[in-house]
Amino acid sequence: MSALRTVPGNLSSQRQGIQGRHEGIFGGFAGRTADFTCCSPLFFFRLQKHRKPNAKIPEEENPYLPELPLEERRRRLKERFGELDIRDFACGYNRIENCVHYVKDENFRISMIDIRSGIPNYNAYLNFTERLLNEGKLAEYSTIYFNINNFKFINQKFGFRQGDAALREYCAAVAEMATAEELVALVGGNNFVGVIRRERLELILKALKAVPVSCIKEPITGKKVFISARVAIYMPDGTDTSPQMIMEKLSTTYDEINREQNQTVRYYDEKIRKRKIREDLIMHAIEPALEAGEFEVYYQPKVSMKTRKITGAEALIRWNHDGKVVSPGEFIPICEKTGQVQKLDFYVLETVCRHIKEWLERGIEVVTVSVNFSKHHFVEDTVAEYINRVAEKWGIPKQHLEIEFTETAYIEGSRNLSSSINKLHGYGISASMDDFGTGYSSLSMLQNMSFDTLKLDKSFLDNGAVDENRSRVVIGNIIRMAKELDMSIVSEGIETEMELEYMKGMNCDIAQGYLFDKPLTHDEFEKRLLQTVYE
Repeated sequence: MSALRTVPGNLSSQRQGIQGRHEGIFGGFAGRTADFTCCSPLFFFRLQKHRKPNAKIPEEENPYLPELPLEERRRRLKERFGELDIRDFACGYNRIENCVHYVKDENFRISMIDIRSGIPNYNAYLNFTERLLNEGKLAEYSTIYFNINNFKFINQKFGFRQGDAALREYCAAVAEMATAEELVALVGGNNFVGVIRRERLELILKALKAVPVSCIKEPITGKKVFISARVAIYMPDGTDTSPQMIMEKLSTTYDEINREQNQTVRYYDEKIRKRKIREDLIMHAIEPALEAGEFEVYYQPKVSMKTRKITGAEALIRWNHDGKVVSPGEFIPICEKTGQVQKLDFYVLETVCRHIKEWLERGIEVVTVSVNFSKHHFVEDTVAEYINRVAEKWGIPKQHLEIEFTETAYIEGSRNLSSSINKLHGYGISASMDDFGTGYSSLSMLQNMSFDTLKLDKSFLDNGAVDENRSRVVIGNIIRMAKELDMSIVSEGIETEMELEYMKGMNCDIAQGYLFDKPLTHDEFEKRLLQTVYE
């Protein structure tokens, strides 16, 4: 901190002082009664413009008289010092014991600002909302959580430097939407939270539909770009006890927007509340359920299209909880969100290896079983070693194992995924690319990853591929390309003989679907291993 400078004349000689107050979105910081000083030369010289050193202040203008009400003191200060704000004054900081207060206030102020954009941050949201809660005023406000639509596309189209500039300009624009009684804060990435007066909510929502930024232009038309947002809204009802509770409701509501891609605005409601309760119950029940053995591994056969003989199977997890089956579509996304999916994946792998060892010891011929592994495993480059360690613990031949990966694993961890596939091959374990055709990076995956098997997503058949020439061309070329890369082809979702014949005619190798079998329990699958050909 720069050396303390005392303002000469009556400003420093008067011992009466003044009590100032910082106003604004971060709440009130009460000033301390003491002498006026300045902690920087710049401030010192700004004061000198308005008065001569040692000049006597007329009593009717003197803002430092002890009997004056605070508002009158402020009025006189404003009149005397013109453009200077009351916040420019440091109260009592010419005393050594008071310097620590100045530092604390400055650190507190800095902690409330997002360093990239200069607008309030998550700490500011917490502070502002906590104050409204304590004052019993939060019910007068609506809270919103919003995210820029397709910001990744802006970075790709205009470059990261221009993307950052656009974000800063957007931040300034949305912060300006808030009045002195409101707050808009950047809480991470391009995610924002707002605490807005209820009567102004519709106005803000309308403004967020198209916020102009001038630092980037449309390449062809040269017109300025308008940025839109997806907005989650929660209206506090008096039951909230913390800013974090409100943020959790906003986040849950925003998840609903992501679930329904055609939505851009969503209000928190009873349906969302019940779903959140259900998700929390599932999340906290998974660990005890693993320990209690409530999860079972089912097997869905893969069948050769030419011979109608079982050639493999996919391991699928099922959860029997309190006598009811919990759908994988319900608990898997929750496990993905919490990271518990990693435990589930290895639970399935352990179970599959145990079953394979059991069957081999009983002289049953075993086919290759594929196990799905989530993108969460590829934060670090160690998953292949763990998979191999499990296989060796059970002492099973590695050719009976295949690990399936999805496109999201490639998008979010391509380097580690590529390394893991190569390591698996070194251990003698094959790799499969699951759900091919559901995203935009699949061709890139084919180019960069040495998969052994390609699984065509069932959406190819759901979209009426059997009756469309365009689909025939697309599917035929995908299969041809994969075969040239020495990959076997599995078609998922085969449910009719017509679909089987269609894919067989496209030179597809293997079928998986209800035409042959639904997912089977351990005992049911064992019977299938003993009767390998489908009639």
